[in-house]
Amino acid sequence: MTFVDTSPEVIKQMRNAARRGCRKIAKEIVQQTIETAPNNRGYIRKSLKYGAYISSHTGQASGTVGYLKKSKLKEKGIKFVLNPSWLEFGTKSHSIKSGSFSKNGISKKALANRTSNIVFGKSIVHPGSKPIPMLKEAGKRVSPNAQSIAESELKVLSEINDRLNSIPDDGNDEI
Repeated sequence: MTFVDTSPEVIKQMRNAARRGCRKIAKEIVQQTIETAPNNRGYIRKSLKYGAYISSHTGQASGTVGYLKKSKLKEKGIKFVLNPSWLEFGTKSHSIKSGSFSKNGISKKALANRTSNIVFGKSIVHPGSKPIPMLKEAGKRVSPNAQSIAESELKVLSEINDRLNSIPDDGNDEI
């Protein structure tokens, strides 16, 4: 596609259309991720973010999809924060230790389940968890349709370009 008009206004419209196309693709990935997330993980829906930007150096449009930081989640009112990347990539077997202990051997803090009043002790060994690649799988499902999603935004520019190309040139360019 070649454009007849390369004025700043047209370039601005092209950039905005490309940004909107990338944002639509990113939004679709987020929606697919929410659909595949485990039902008991309501905070995942709140922790996903997406956006689009145009690089000032290359002019390339890009979309971004990811999880909010812990501080942003707490601002949204999510008190217990499990890092969503732990679900996405899984975890290895690891040791979990409690905060502090008193000098006489009686623990001030211990690992416990407060609802059932079961105290586990000073430390436990977590067996790890298998990955649940929600974001990765959503990206794979959306990628075949990404080009058509982006083209729907650029279609408006293509129609304008076709109309401009169909105007006969009479050679009189005076204003």
